[in-house]
Amino acid sequence: MQENTDPKDQSTEQVSKILATETTDSEMMNHSPVDDEDDEDDHDENTANSDDEMNLDDFSGLTKEELAKHAEDYIHYPDVRKANLIFQKMRNYLDEILRKDRELQLINWVKEGNEARDFKASADEAKNNFYQAFQKFQDRRQMEREKAKVEKEKNLTAKQEILDKIKTLVDAEENEGSLEQLRNLQREWKQIRQVPREHMTDLWESYRFYLDKFYDNLSINNELKELDRQKNLETKIDLCLKVDELRGENNIKKALIMLNKFHDEYKNTGPVPIEATEEIWKRFKAASDLVLAEKKDVLTDLKEERNQNLKAKVILCEKVEQIAEIPYLKLSEWNSKTDEVKQLFEDWRTVGPAPKANNDSIWKRFRDAMDAFYANKSEFFKGLNELRKDNLAVKEELCIKAEALQASHDWQSTTKEMIALQKEWKESGPVPDKSSDAIWKRFRTACDTFFNAKNEAFKGQKDEENENYNNKLSLLKEVEAITALENGDEAIAKLKDIHQQWVAIGHVPFKKKDHIFKDYQVATDAIYSKFKKNRADMMEGRMKDHYETLANVPNGDKRLKDEERKISGKIKFLTEELKTIENNMAFFSNSKGAEKMLKPFQEKIDNTQGLIEKLKAEIKMIRIQLKSNAS
Repeated sequence: MQENTDPKDQSTEQVSKILATETTDSEMMNHSPVDDEDDEDDHDENTANSDDEMNLDDFSGLTKEELAKHAEDYIHYPDVRKANLIFQKMRNYLDEILRKDRELQLINWVKEGNEARDFKASADEAKNNFYQAFQKFQDRRQMEREKAKVEKEKNLTAKQEILDKIKTLVDAEENEGSLEQLRNLQREWKQIRQVPREHMTDLWESYRFYLDKFYDNLSINNELKELDRQKNLETKIDLCLKVDELRGENNIKKALIMLNKFHDEYKNTGPVPIEATEEIWKRFKAASDLVLAEKKDVLTDLKEERNQNLKAKVILCEKVEQIAEIPYLKLSEWNSKTDEVKQLFEDWRTVGPAPKANNDSIWKRFRDAMDAFYANKSEFFKGLNELRKDNLAVKEELCIKAEALQASHDWQSTTKEMIALQKEWKESGPVPDKSSDAIWKRFRTACDTFFNAKNEAFKGQKDEENENYNNKLSLLKEVEAITALENGDEAIAKLKDIHQQWVAIGHVPFKKKDHIFKDYQVATDAIYSKFKKNRADMMEGRMKDHYETLANVPNGDKRLKDEERKISGKIKFLTEELKTIENNMAFFSNSKGAEKMLKPFQEKIDNTQGLIEKLKAEIKMIRIQLKSNAS
């Protein structure tokens, strides 16, 4: 027997089935980015990273119309990420309201006797307004992403420029401003914000590498300065001993002269380690005081001698002043008086010092008198045409020499000779005005003939440099292709092979050498980064690349040898200073608080030995490169 079913219960069952199979409008939006994305451009580094940290508004009591209106307030909300989360929360409330409306509409539809399957929800203006606001927000979000992308590219360029400046500082000789320049560059680097994600690792690795290299060099120089203080201490210890020896000198004048000399040497010797400054000065002063106490009686005689020297110098001044006052008319007179003034100057040099209070003023008087004489003599010779005639003869001889060389094809030696002739030309002085243009044109024509021929001969060299440039461009493409490999060992092996070819290629045009080198370095750095070589290997690889690149510039071998010679000099200096430090340790071994004073000496010995080993490793790398270039 068939069971009777209430029509009302049947309608409710149909509604439940339809509602169970339907999806909301937002669920049919293919998971909008409002759900799935957490774009890095939607927030900066200071924005909170969790929903719990954001004080989101409560929308549970709003109607769908109020939610739609509220959505418009967040289209241009400053915090894009927070606005994104708010849209998501509002949409959840809106979906729930729409779901309940749909359910109510469907139930009423069925109650009216309609089939549930034929139900279609009516258009909802509030829903449309909400999603229109949401779309505007998404458009604005996309626009800001594009702006952020452009800004990141600018930041990338700015950081690469800073990196180039840091490289220049690393390669240049250290000066007083080097460290401040680096700190300014670091401040600029920190002020620049995000760069494209794909460049972040390479930029950071290069930045750290060159900073480490700079501070490695700086630490070496600081150690050398500290060792220099040790050397100064040894010099001042020796001066103390020399002053002690003056107490046995019978010649009092000699003793006082030597004492003054030792005091000058002490003042001109640089600083010593801080812990030894006061003690070494006390020792030197005490030794000096003992010498002065013994020689005190001679000071009176020395003072009288200096007064006599002052009188002698006053007489010499008067003689030169008298000669300078007379306007001589003949060349022979000027020559004769010039000899007299020279002799008076020699006499001045044989006279000892005047009293200290008068020494500068009496010398100024003598010098002014000589200057007046030579100024008058110069004025006399300005009017002499004979000198100009002599100059003309000299320049005619230079023209003959230049004309004899103008057809030479021995470019190197002849260039030096031509430059030497041009220097003589400048130094030979003026000629009579009527001959000036003609003699200059003659000389310039001979020089131009040679140098024009030389320039023509070197055109072929420029073609060869252009060919070398094209070859390096081809190798650069091969390096860039290596990044597509997956096997790290194979990639590094191919890179080394290409680098040998790169080094073997000759010079490229001067104006293009910097950019081709930079492109090559960027490409090789990308390979090291991709296959994640450990930091020690990367540092060693970069150092090797540094010396290989140095070898590839003009006079590369010479520059490598200069680097080797400079580092060898540092090693020799450090080795000698180890002996000096040990001697100084012995000097203070019996002093008060010797243990405290000797501890920094031992630390410096250990640090110096470490520096020597590091420098030896660099020399080994340079020699390997020189050997590779020679093979």
